[in-house]
Amino acid sequence: MCNAESRSFKPPSPAHLVGLCNRPEPQRVVSSSEIGNPICSVFLSPEGDRYIGQTQPGGCPTNYRGAVKITNRIILHSEGMDTTDRGFDAQGNQVWGATDSTYQFRWVD
Repeated sequence: MCNAESRSFKPPSPAHLVGLCNRPEPQRVVSSSEIGNPICSVFLSPEGDRYIGQTQPGGCPTNYRGAVKITNRIILHSEGMDTTDRGFDAQGNQVWGATDSTYQFRWVD
């Protein structure tokens, strides 16, 4: 197993991407220029049969729902992905996100 990177991007024109999954398949093509520049990375390393990673200690910048930085911990495993996303204001107070459990995403067929 090798290391992996999960990147977050800020699209230059996010309105263009709204409803993307509901469009006919030929209209779902997105070029790399439409994705924008990476703004945050989580580096995942293998641990047993899982990949685990988290944001750097200072988190990543944001301006979403009153937060100025976000932190994230990701666990990829055979059932899906568990994340602990949290947003913090300028005073370091958590203003949104997971508190005592993870967000759980599961693979579907």
